[in-house]
Amino acid sequence: MKNWNCILNNGALVIGITLTIFSFIYQMNESKKQRMLREHYRAQIWQLIQINSNSNGFTQKALELVKEDADKASIIEYLARSDSHSQALLLNLISHLTFSENNFTELNVLQWYKDGKIQDGHIGEYLRISSPSKNLSVEQKMELKELRTKNLKSLLSKSKSST
Repeated sequence: MKNWNCILNNGALVIGITLTIFSFIYQMNESKKQRMLREHYRAQIWQLIQINSNSNGFTQKALELVKEDADKASIIEYLARSDSHSQALLLNLISHLTFSENNFTELNVLQWYKDGKIQDGHIGEYLRISSPSKNLSVEQKMELKELRTKNLKSLLSKSKSST
Protein backbone atom coordinates (compact mmCIF):
# COMPACT_ATOMS: atom_id res chain seq x y z
CA MET A 1 0.00 0.00 0.00
CA LYS A 2 2.87 2.29 0.87
CA ASN A 3 4.31 1.62 -2.57
CA TRP A 4 1.09 2.78 -4.29
CA ASN A 5 1.04 6.05 -2.31
CA CYS A 6 4.59 6.76 -3.41
CA ILE A 7 3.72 6.02 -7.05
CA LEU A 8 0.56 8.19 -6.89
CA ASN A 9 2.43 11.07 -5.25
CA ASN A 10 5.22 10.88 -7.82
CA GLY A 11 2.67 10.61 -10.64
CA ALA A 12 0.81 13.68 -9.38
CA LEU A 13 4.11 15.52 -9.11
CA VAL A 14 5.06 14.61 -12.71
CA ILE A 15 1.61 15.65 -13.99
CA GLY A 16 1.81 18.93 -12.07
CA ILE A 17 5.27 19.75 -13.40
CA THR A 18 4.22 18.81 -16.96
CA LEU A 19 1.12 21.04 -16.77
CA THR A 20 3.22 23.90 -15.37
CA ILE A 21 5.71 23.61 -18.25
CA PHE A 22 2.93 23.46 -20.87
CA SER A 23 1.19 26.46 -19.27
CA PHE A 24 4.42 28.43 -19.34
CA ILE A 25 5.05 27.58 -23.01
CA TYR A 26 1.44 28.47 -23.91
CA GLN A 27 1.70 31.81 -22.07
CA MET A 28 4.96 32.65 -23.89
CA ASN A 29 3.35 31.85 -27.25
CA GLU A 30 0.28 33.97 -26.47
CA SER A 31 2.49 36.87 -25.37
CA LYS A 32 4.38 36.67 -28.65
CA LYS A 33 1.11 36.68 -30.64
CA GLN A 34 -0.16 39.66 -28.68
CA ARG A 35 3.10 41.57 -29.21
CA MET A 36 3.00 40.86 -32.97
CA LEU A 37 -0.63 41.99 -33.15
CA ARG A 38 0.20 45.20 -31.29
CA GLU A 39 3.08 45.87 -33.69
CA HIS A 40 0.80 45.27 -36.68
CA TYR A 41 -1.84 47.67 -35.38
CA ARG A 42 0.79 50.26 -34.51
CA ALA A 43 2.09 50.13 -38.10
CA GLN A 44 -1.46 50.40 -39.46
CA ILE A 45 -2.25 53.40 -37.27
CA TRP A 46 0.88 55.22 -38.41
CA GLN A 47 -0.02 54.48 -42.02
CA LEU A 48 -3.50 55.95 -41.51
CA ILE A 49 -2.03 59.01 -39.80
CA GLN A 50 0.32 59.52 -42.77
CA ILE A 51 -2.54 59.28 -45.28
CA ASN A 52 -4.59 61.71 -43.23
CA SER A 53 -1.65 64.12 -42.92
CA ASN A 54 -1.14 64.08 -46.69
CA SER A 55 -4.82 64.78 -47.26
CA ASN A 56 -4.80 67.66 -44.79
CA GLY A 57 -1.61 69.07 -46.34
CA PHE A 58 -3.13 69.12 -49.82
CA THR A 59 -6.30 70.76 -48.50
CA GLN A 60 -4.27 73.41 -46.69
CA LYS A 61 -2.24 74.08 -49.86
CA ALA A 62 -5.44 74.47 -51.88
CA LEU A 63 -6.77 76.94 -49.29
CA GLU A 64 -3.53 78.93 -49.51
CA LEU A 65 -3.87 79.06 -53.29
CA VAL A 66 -7.46 80.28 -52.96
CA LYS A 67 -6.32 83.06 -50.63
CA GLU A 68 -3.55 84.00 -53.08
CA ASP A 69 -6.01 84.06 -55.98
CA ALA A 70 -4.01 81.38 -57.77
CA ASP A 71 -5.16 79.79 -61.00
CA LYS A 72 -8.07 77.40 -60.79
CA ALA A 73 -6.11 74.41 -62.16
CA SER A 74 -3.61 74.50 -59.28
CA ILE A 75 -6.37 74.64 -56.71
CA ILE A 76 -8.23 71.75 -58.34
CA GLU A 77 -5.02 69.69 -58.49
CA TYR A 78 -4.45 69.97 -54.72
CA LEU A 79 -8.10 69.34 -53.94
CA ALA A 80 -8.04 66.24 -56.15
CA ARG A 81 -4.94 64.96 -54.33
CA SER A 82 -6.62 65.59 -51.01
CA ASP A 83 -9.74 63.76 -52.16
CA SER A 84 -7.65 60.82 -53.38
CA HIS A 85 -5.91 60.49 -50.01
CA SER A 86 -9.21 60.83 -48.18
CA GLN A 87 -10.70 58.02 -50.27
CA ALA A 88 -7.66 55.83 -49.57
CA LEU A 89 -8.04 56.54 -45.87
CA LEU A 90 -11.73 55.63 -45.96
CA LEU A 91 -11.10 52.33 -47.78
CA ASN A 92 -8.33 51.48 -45.34
CA LEU A 93 -10.59 52.17 -42.38
CA ILE A 94 -13.40 50.10 -43.91
CA SER A 95 -11.01 47.18 -44.36
CA HIS A 96 -10.12 47.48 -40.66
CA LEU A 97 -13.82 47.50 -39.85
CA THR A 98 -14.22 44.13 -41.56
CA PHE A 99 -11.92 42.62 -38.93
CA SER A 100 -13.43 44.35 -35.92
CA GLU A 101 -17.10 43.69 -36.70
CA ASN A 102 -18.54 40.24 -36.07
CA ASN A 103 -20.54 40.40 -39.30
CA PHE A 104 -19.78 42.59 -42.27
CA THR A 105 -22.61 41.73 -44.64
CA GLU A 106 -24.82 43.78 -46.92
CA LEU A 107 -27.54 43.58 -44.29
CA ASN A 108 -25.22 45.11 -41.68
CA VAL A 109 -24.25 47.87 -44.11
CA LEU A 110 -27.92 48.58 -44.77
CA GLN A 111 -28.59 48.85 -41.03
CA TRP A 112 -25.55 51.11 -40.47
CA TYR A 113 -26.82 53.31 -43.31
CA LYS A 114 -30.26 53.54 -41.70
CA ASP A 115 -28.60 54.35 -38.35
CA GLY A 116 -26.71 57.23 -39.98
CA LYS A 117 -23.26 55.67 -39.54
CA ILE A 118 -22.65 55.66 -43.30
CA GLN A 119 -23.14 58.67 -45.58
CA ASP A 120 -24.80 58.49 -48.99
CA GLY A 121 -21.60 59.15 -50.92
CA HIS A 122 -19.71 56.27 -49.32
CA ILE A 123 -22.26 53.45 -49.34
CA GLY A 124 -20.71 51.92 -52.47
CA GLU A 125 -17.35 51.36 -50.80
CA TYR A 126 -18.99 49.53 -47.90
CA LEU A 127 -21.15 47.39 -50.18
CA ARG A 128 -18.16 46.42 -52.36
CA ILE A 129 -16.22 45.12 -49.35
CA SER A 130 -19.18 43.52 -47.54
CA SER A 131 -20.13 39.86 -47.85
CA PRO A 132 -23.41 39.00 -49.56
CA SER A 133 -26.27 38.46 -47.14
CA LYS A 134 -28.32 35.30 -47.28
CA ASN A 135 -32.06 35.11 -46.72
CA LEU A 136 -32.81 38.75 -47.47
CA SER A 137 -36.42 39.79 -47.56
CA VAL A 138 -37.80 41.30 -50.77
CA GLU A 139 -37.90 44.69 -49.03
CA GLN A 140 -34.23 44.45 -48.02
CA LYS A 141 -33.23 43.44 -51.56
CA MET A 142 -35.10 46.45 -52.93
CA GLU A 143 -33.45 48.78 -50.39
CA LEU A 144 -30.00 47.49 -51.33
CA LYS A 145 -30.77 47.84 -55.03
CA GLU A 146 -31.97 51.39 -54.41
CA LEU A 147 -28.79 52.24 -52.51
CA ARG A 148 -26.60 50.84 -55.28
CA THR A 149 -28.55 52.78 -57.91
CA LYS A 150 -28.32 55.96 -55.85
CA ASN A 151 -24.57 55.43 -55.46
CA LEU A 152 -24.10 54.89 -59.22
CA LYS A 153 -26.09 58.04 -60.03
CA SER A 154 -23.94 59.98 -57.58
CA LEU A 155 -20.76 58.66 -59.17
CA LEU A 156 -22.01 59.49 -62.66
CA SER A 157 -22.94 63.03 -61.70
CA LYS A 158 -19.50 63.52 -60.11
CA SER A 159 -17.73 62.28 -63.24
CA LYS A 160 -19.83 64.53 -65.48
CA SER A 161 -19.17 67.58 -63.33
CA SER A 162 -15.39 66.93 -63.29
CA THR A 163 -15.15 66.76 -67.09
